[in-house]
Amino acid sequence: MAFAKNLNLLEIAQAVFAIALFIGFLRLINRKLIYFRKHGIPGIAKIVKMSATNIKHGERPLMEIILEVKEEGSDALRQVEIRQAFSVSYMPNVGDLVNILIDPKNKKKMIIDERNPQAVKESKF
Repeated sequence: MAFAKNLNLLEIAQAVFAIALFIGFLRLINRKLIYFRKHGIPGIAKIVKMSATNIKHGERPLMEIILEVKEEGSDALRQVEIRQAFSVSYMPNVGDLVNILIDPKNKKKMIIDERNPQAVKESKF
């Protein structure tokens, strides 16, 4: 009987730890989004290549994406590889122009802005 009680306590402790770890992970992702939305430099990118990583954040598949990036106020293009999870309701396609937010401290870090994912179609990319 005592062994069954200990086993149940162990299972409960593992479940609590897993939940705490998951909540911490969600907070980290949310912190990253808040940072980009507050400080990110807007730009436009074309999706050149996209592939699944077999990793999911909840129901959101994590994708490896190669972007051809054009920053605001510049005509120069460069290719950058990012990883980003997307909602099932919005999954961009290869060839799509998308709005991005670029980290002002590290121009290689960026996210596709899911609040306004589709870039203006008339944009001269």
